[in-house]
Amino acid sequence: PSGVCLDVVVPSYRKNNNDYLRRIATLRASREGVYVKFWFVVDNPCKDHINSVKELSNELNVKQLEKNGNYFINVIHYGANRGASYARNTGYNYSTADWILFLDDDVIPDENILDAYIGGIKRFPDAKVLAGMTTLPEATNNWTTMLRVCNVGYFYGISKLRRHPPWAVTANLLVRGSRYNPTIQFKECYPKTGGGEDIDLVYQYKDFYPSCGLH
Repeated sequence: PSGVCLDVVVPSYRKNNNDYLRRIATLRASREGVYVKFWFVVDNPCKDHINSVKELSNELNVKQLEKNGNYFINVIHYGANRGASYARNTGYNYSTADWILFLDDDVIPDENILDAYIGGIKRFPDAKVLAGMTTLPEATNNWTTMLRVCNVGYFYGISKLRRHPPWAVTANLLVRGSRYNPTIQFKECYPKTGGGEDIDLVYQYKDFYPSCGLH
């Protein structure tokens, strides 16, 4: 009853990025009573990629289960590239956790990210969505310089700028688990690579709870 059940859902399309997935899968909370499942949803039909993610997961699960069962990695694949929305929905719907943290497979998470979100849950127990801070890398060429100048990445760092942002990106976003709101889903009308579905998801949360008489 006093513990925290929080799952991490990661759509995995990029090949040869097990270094990133390992950083995510080895995240730990400093307090006791935290239960985490990592859901790596392989959105790529490449068998080498699928096997690589499975091997990583098996390796880390064996090591973790020698200590305790509080952390465990699940790998889901469906032999196709169906896009970010489909992959996130898959992990979201498999999870039975109270909270789900969405991370992308190209992020390097702060090692204290679970503690930070658990702190947010404790401080704001009625929250439905908590927006994380995502820092983009420094510009290295004309293209990335242009992206920074036009501020297209403004919402990646919105949590540093606004207490109650209208939405935030799913590269780093915590939401209530699907068992509380099974009708909320990422819509597949958006590009496979992502773009717009995160805005829509947050607005679904905003509409869902008041319509059910909740806050």
